[in-house]
Amino acid sequence: MGFDDLGFDDPFFDKCKNIPSGVCQNFHQLIGFHNIWIGYLLLVVICLILSALYAFFISSKFTGLNYIIKWHVGIFLVNITIWFWIPILMSRLFCQLNVFCGFESIFLAIPLLIASFILMILDMRFSPEAKYFRNQKQSEETSAFLTRMKAASPAIAVEVDCYHYETRMRMNSNSNMSRSRTVERSTFKERRAFPIDGFVDETQVPSKIENQGITLFHISTSITATDPYSENAFNQFKNRYVAANSHRDQAMHTSIELS
Repeated sequence: MGFDDLGFDDPFFDKCKNIPSGVCQNFHQLIGFHNIWIGYLLLVVICLILSALYAFFISSKFTGLNYIIKWHVGIFLVNITIWFWIPILMSRLFCQLNVFCGFESIFLAIPLLIASFILMILDMRFSPEAKYFRNQKQSEETSAFLTRMKAASPAIAVEVDCYHYETRMRMNSNSNMSRSRTVERSTFKERRAFPIDGFVDETQVPSKIENQGITLFHISTSITATDPYSENAFNQFKNRYVAANSHRDQAMHTSIELS
């Protein structure tokens, strides 16, 4: 059933009558305002093909970034929808079209635009890249932070977590049978800092941060011994600390904290 079958073939609904001559009339004769929705569907198909190629490239080259594919593909389709339909609606106003001229396109465009704007707002709040814009700093503040970071002494600590396993019984509420499960119970946890009497900070920071534009920083912590003596001193510190607490329980988790 088409729009003509619904009664829109009545002269009152003469869809594209009296289109102004010039660009508007030429566009209507070449493409037709009533065919715009077909162009949008073709554009979506092309975008889905491009998205599939993009997803294949990311998943094969950067396996750790698979989680961003759905976000990037989704916002790509949202942006395509917005930048396709807004100029179309503006051109309708410019050409002063009858509301029933290409009514199919209006019927499709308005819900899509509303949904796209909502999805765009959600993307700005919840997408993987949104966290960078929630933690923005001015260039002067960033420069001061990097200076303090380079001047601060590094810290390295050993943490021990002593534990044992316990078997606990749980009564099934639907029967008189009980079920057992083994759980890990921590009984002692402590951390001790390794004394550092000297260090060399090799953090690479830009000499100048521009006031304009956006600069993305990825900061990670890495502390390494500069000589065999320092490495051996830390290993002895760790082994003695672990041995001093090994009597506290049956087993122990150990971890190294860097800051």
